[in-house]
Amino acid sequence: MNCKYCQSPMADYGTCPVCGAENPAPENSNEEKKSKAGLIVFLSVVAVTLIAAALLLLGWKCFGWFGAEKSGQQGKNSKPGSDITYDGSGFGESTITEKACYSTTDALSLAALEAPVIRIDDRTVSNGVFNIYYWMEYYNFMNSYGAYASFFGLDSTLPLDQQDSMSPLDENDENSPMMSWEQYFITSAADACKAYVAMELAALEDGYQLPDDMQTALDSLEEGLSEEAESRGYTTVDELIGSMFGKGVTLDDYRTYLTTSYIASGYYNDVLAAQVQPTDAEIEAYFDENVQRYAESGLLKVNNVSVRHILFDVTADVDSDGDGTPDTISEETWAAAKAKADEVYALWQKDPTEENFAALANEHSTDPGSNTNGGLYDQVSPGQMVEPFNDWCFDSTRKHGDTGIVKTDYGYHIMYFVETLETRSWFETASSDLVDERLGALVEKKTAPIIEKGQVNYRNILLSDLVSSNAQ
Repeated sequence: MNCKYCQSPMADYGTCPVCGAENPAPENSNEEKKSKAGLIVFLSVVAVTLIAAALLLLGWKCFGWFGAEKSGQQGKNSKPGSDITYDGSGFGESTITEKACYSTTDALSLAALEAPVIRIDDRTVSNGVFNIYYWMEYYNFMNSYGAYASFFGLDSTLPLDQQDSMSPLDENDENSPMMSWEQYFITSAADACKAYVAMELAALEDGYQLPDDMQTALDSLEEGLSEEAESRGYTTVDELIGSMFGKGVTLDDYRTYLTTSYIASGYYNDVLAAQVQPTDAEIEAYFDENVQRYAESGLLKVNNVSVRHILFDVTADVDSDGDGTPDTISEETWAAAKAKADEVYALWQKDPTEENFAALANEHSTDPGSNTNGGLYDQVSPGQMVEPFNDWCFDSTRKHGDTGIVKTDYGYHIMYFVETLETRSWFETASSDLVDERLGALVEKKTAPIIEKGQVNYRNILLSDLVSSNAQ
């Protein structure tokens, strides 16, 4: 995961090691999960679809899976379950604990691929298509966390059914055992699949049709992938698809997955999103209603600003606890930084222009983020900077050309106020939040009744174990 404030990588929720901001874990109540599920899924549906296409075009270089054994070859260590009998009795009766292991390193048979796994009314999703949803959940997880996956207990070189995730089998039982990572990704894939199909069904019910560019992309899918398959050394497109989504998974399965994704994302963006766009007055009213919440994050109802500064930083030079590492800044160091700031400020006053200030910033500032562009920070919004810096910038009397010296935990800053801008972060944030809130409610209204009808037949799930195949 990344810090929500500075976007630095983090192993888990908590305090960001870079900016020090607190990133609290989301609430885990079933009610909140249900209310947010539709919005979370469909906010990401476009990204998921694009990632799916990118996987094919990039050849999964980061995982090194192109050039592995072809989909028609047999694995060396097939797991139990490859001889499973498929039937329709498991819908609504089976659970995620139906099998200890759902994977095989053998190529999936035609019977295994065609077995129905998800059912919503008269729509079913085959096991072949479900394998794509499953591996997309895995790939998206790895794309988000990458090298940090080990912090969650996930080893990408070991079979997923042999590793515990951080999610309990029964979230209402504090003593519940953890899901395996295989069970975790099956569960998340089933949820995603039901949500996508529900949105597709809602779109078709409303008479939505794919735009020409999306339909053209589907129509030309085989042609584009044929070139990719050839460039990667595969004999057929199906071998290329199978190398990423399971031995035996075909182009038809992938086209089915993409069709659902395209319709769902197109309907979400072109139809539903257009229905919830607020007026300027509604956005301002929404901000006013939530002003306390926004104020807690430092967001105020003021315009953004542009400022320049020259930083004279300070570093710890006193070992106050005797552990051998300096952890306190001495008064002498602070005094030296202040003296340097006063000296450069006096130098600027001999030619008190913005151009001269910028030149002095490039020469003297120790801030690597601005000491090559004249000390300029453009589009500064309330709460973005440390408090003394922020308070100086957003003083209501501030005007072009104002200067001063400000002390922060980083050192002393010579400040230069450039201008108040037309942009308003408070307005943009409130607009985004209001749209998300409305869109989430609309998505839930459209899809929740359909999703509730969705049933999973765990007895028919058989996954291609690409992790073990890759390790071999």
